[in-house]
Amino acid sequence: MKNKSSAFSVLTIAVFTLFSGIVNAQNLSFEERRQQYIDSALTNFNGGDAIVIQAYMGVPVDQNVLDGIFNVMLTKSTIDFDIVKLVRVLFLSNGEYESQILPSIYQVPFWLRDGENLRVHWSENHMILWMSSDWLLHERYNKPIDSNLEIRLRQYLHMKMEYGFYEFFSSTYSPFTLAALLNLADFAEDAEIKDLARQAAQKLLTELLSITNDYGVMYPAAGRNYYGRYSNFYNQNISSIIYLLTGFGEVPNDASHSGGFLATSSVDFTSVINSWTATIDTVYHIGHPIESFDTILQAQSPGDKVIFQWSSGSYFHPVVALESAQMITDSNLWANPEFAELSFFSSLPIQNIPTVAENLSCASKSTVICGEDVAVFKNGSVVLSSIQDFWKGKWGYQQFPCVAAIGTTAVLTTSGKPEIDQNNISADHANDNLPCVTQNSNVALMMYWPEVKPDLVGIARKEVSLYLTENDFDETVENNLWLMGRKGNGYVAVRRACTGVIDGVKACYNSSHQSWVTVVGNAEMYSSFANFQSMIAQSQFEEQFYYNPVTQDSVYFASISVDTVSANYTWTRENNTTSIEDVVDNTTINVYPNPSNGILTISSVNKVSALEMYDVAGRMVYTQNNTQQANISQLSNGLYNLKIITEDTIVCRKIIKY
Repeated sequence: MKNKSSAFSVLTIAVFTLFSGIVNAQNLSFEERRQQYIDSALTNFNGGDAIVIQAYMGVPVDQNVLDGIFNVMLTKSTIDFDIVKLVRVLFLSNGEYESQILPSIYQVPFWLRDGENLRVHWSENHMILWMSSDWLLHERYNKPIDSNLEIRLRQYLHMKMEYGFYEFFSSTYSPFTLAALLNLADFAEDAEIKDLARQAAQKLLTELLSITNDYGVMYPAAGRNYYGRYSNFYNQNISSIIYLLTGFGEVPNDASHSGGFLATSSVDFTSVINSWTATIDTVYHIGHPIESFDTILQAQSPGDKVIFQWSSGSYFHPVVALESAQMITDSNLWANPEFAELSFFSSLPIQNIPTVAENLSCASKSTVICGEDVAVFKNGSVVLSSIQDFWKGKWGYQQFPCVAAIGTTAVLTTSGKPEIDQNNISADHANDNLPCVTQNSNVALMMYWPEVKPDLVGIARKEVSLYLTENDFDETVENNLWLMGRKGNGYVAVRRACTGVIDGVKACYNSSHQSWVTVVGNAEMYSSFANFQSMIAQSQFEEQFYYNPVTQDSVYFASISVDTVSANYTWTRENNTTSIEDVVDNTTINVYPNPSNGILTISSVNKVSALEMYDVAGRMVYTQNNTQQANISQLSNGLYNLKIITEDTIVCRKIIKY
């Protein structure tokens, strides 16, 4: 696998490109870019991600890096990211590191154990990192494995090929999944596992390239991601992968975690490289309905079946809430940081948990990444992608439902507290309220209509902020609610719900509903930026919000027509005064603390004339007049609906008693 012969032949190219910043290196072959990447990583060794390249090239692996990993083996929550590198070093070297590496990594449990309060062995990327390392160590070194590993691993690989990746288009998590798949594809002895891993790796990379523009930038609507992945694409884990495969973008000056795996792999990436195209207008269907889990996972052990459900981010989705709570309880996992925000479930009667989860689906970590449609439009430097009708009105865990890429700049909206310092946007709750997105070609309609949520992780904010940095564009133009920008020959237009500014951020607050629109284009599509502006000025937008007395539903309708492209959606929601929904969504009324085991305080600008509390069956269990406090300490643990009656309105709030 080692190949040093071509190093000198690309040295001149490597030196030139290192000083030329952003380049188009398509004139180099993949092998030349790979060798350039290896040479640069060895020359500019920075941190520990180049150790797999050192092992591949047969040079001594940095002992300080190895010692650093060994020192945190039992204390680092994401040690699987490092173990997968150590496994690759073992398989690329000639046995000289076995006496150090094997005793260290054998201290760590490779699958979920009772009372685990540090590591995560679920979610798509962690699962394959642990399973691939466990399997390869078993094959080569006869490491003992649990009886279900082989069934679990084969199922995982088959599911990726049949249903795709739950953490779809994730520039945060996909590179780590890739690293584990490449280890299996390069080193597995079992022929089926080796071939499935190769196919899955190629599929993953092909999907990532499909949403990558001709700047080598990938700013996607994603199943799970971090906001930081949208602020600067280059010099990240994912950007090394994109550069190696396409030659687009900024030349990496040192190794990234997964770039090192790609550069040292024996997998043939020709089909992946050839798959990139400058234009796409399609919809990807990813996953399967969560109700299908029982059928799909019937061969798995009960515990593994739950973990596979967690792999899709479902934790306390009503369909799997009972099994989740039972396993967390039986395995003593409530102390694990992953479940800290959901610990109130532990005090509830377990038979009540599915009902509670059903009524709390707006706020749970059950943003299920199953059965989703992801629209992608790409033309050269501009890309628009969105997740269609995805958990609308609910909390977004790490979901980014609609993003535009204009060259190297991302344009997106988020709901929640406006942050002038975008690094302060939560890595977990990226959106307090997910919009309903409808995308048709290069036009996306985003409708925000928040559901009322209990105060589980802080009060859900209803502001919608636009993150479009005008200094990143060559020119920007405002036309009423439209804000348009040009970067090179790429264009974007955003129709805001208002022209307001909150805390220094372009943002709008509306206690009920608001709609935004994003349109992308370029000179090839519209000839000039002036023509693009004219087309936007002639667009037709319509919005209605009304009550349907026949169906007793609230209805929110919006539509946008730009040139020959239209998008519209009719959103209905039950309006029942005894349901969990607000009769009137009045944000001047807050209830805290929630969850609670004692006194509730109602904060209202208007006098509260009566409080009524209903259980999930609709029975009144508490009532009191002329007070802004309620003592619920005597109620059974569970979910309740608190009706707050003031002088001019009625508001309902979900309350958890624990």
